[in-house]
Amino acid sequence: MAIGCGASIVKIILFVVNFIFFFLGILAVALGITAIVKNSALEVLTQFGDAENYDVTSLLRTGAVVLIVGGVFALVVGFLGCCGAWKMHKLMLQIYAGIIIIILIIELTATIIAIVFTSDVTSKLKPILLERIDAKYDGKLNTGDAFTLGVNFAQVKFDCCGVNNYTDFDGAKNWNKTLSDGSTASLPITCCKIKDKDSFYDNPSSAKFENCQTTPSDVNSNYKKGCYSSIYDYAKDNAALVIGVGITIVIAQVFCIFFACCLIRAMKDQLNM
Repeated sequence: MAIGCGASIVKIILFVVNFIFFFLGILAVALGITAIVKNSALEVLTQFGDAENYDVTSLLRTGAVVLIVGGVFALVVGFLGCCGAWKMHKLMLQIYAGIIIIILIIELTATIIAIVFTSDVTSKLKPILLERIDAKYDGKLNTGDAFTLGVNFAQVKFDCCGVNNYTDFDGAKNWNKTLSDGSTASLPITCCKIKDKDSFYDNPSSAKFENCQTTPSDVNSNYKKGCYSSIYDYAKDNAALVIGVGITIVIAQVFCIFFACCLIRAMKDQLNM
């Protein structure tokens, strides 16, 4: 079917964009399948540091499945876009445009919900985190508890302590505050300043922290700096980048829908000539 110069350019652009999408889908599926098939390679990861205390293998397998599902979806969308554009197949282009429109609606709906409920989530999140600290936090560096692991990582990563400050750990039922010398800790070791963060990421139990658990101060600890405000500030500082990426994706999706509709219209006009 012969089409005009403008439609030909649109056809090429749509084909190239979706070919890239299709290729990324193949790559994602291949990586996911490789991760699942090579179980021995996954198990090796559990031999480093204190990883044997965590279910790393299951976590990676879950990630591999997510990668495969996302890759298959990208393959389908990319295939419809590529073939629909190259073959000038009206039905494929209509299905492709429909899928992209649905994705766009879901993204916009999620954004609106996030904006509307931001204040509600903020007001309810703190009490939930404080309750979890009281019920779950055990204060161990080589912990097997996922929540404790998350709190420890956040406190090291963001140089903070607790949700609001170190007093949030006063009611932690699973935390044994008695230290090896018989003294009582006022705050977890991860609230103390650390000399090398990479050492903590590699092997938490080998990390060297300042001695601050019984006598915390601004010099040797982060005991007054809450993680909630630290993480919130970090997210706010990086919001421009996240928003920019999101807007770019939405614009690209709108253009893909527009290009698909242009090709459909060009085919319709050609048939009416």
